[in-house]
Amino acid sequence: DLSVLQSRMTMHRLYSPRESELKLTPHIDLLHLYRAIWGKSLPNCRLGTLEESILRWKRENDVPGAIVPSLYFAYLQTGDARTLDPILKHNRWDILSMVSLLFFISHEVSHPEDIQEHQRLIQLGHLLNRRGEFQSSKVIADHLLQRNLQRDQQNDALHIGIKAVKSLKQHHLLYPLLH
Repeated sequence: DLSVLQSRMTMHRLYSPRESELKLTPHIDLLHLYRAIWGKSLPNCRLGTLEESILRWKRENDVPGAIVPSLYFAYLQTGDARTLDPILKHNRWDILSMVSLLFFISHEVSHPEDIQEHQRLIQLGHLLNRRGEFQSSKVIADHLLQRNLQRDQQNDALHIGIKAVKSLKQHHLLYPLLH
């Protein structure tokens, strides 16, 4: 949403594009994180899908996100603050979901042995390697290689482990990793 905020700030002449960029950084784009971990194991990474599949939540009496802008424009036209209630409820759900998913990911990074789904553990290992967290990705590779994996999953686990071991300059661990 950073790009949306920047364009809105510029459009309303609150800040120049450069000033809005400075005002809004740093930020975390959680969607990229969610896609990196669950992108291959879920049909999509929409917040509603993540809520149902990961958190086991089902929103009730929530307005679809696509309707939120229309409700806000209705408020701007009429000044009737009641049209803001469903928007605030929807945004509250969004925030609670994102924070809960972030805690969920934090727990999984701290306790990879709790992750039962092989593909999700593989995705987490790749993500940690990309972030330079090689010790953690090595632990994940070790967990994966102790499991009964399909051939392609075993190859992924080996790639995670090899990258981690080489990056940590622990070349003496390559042979045990491969056997």
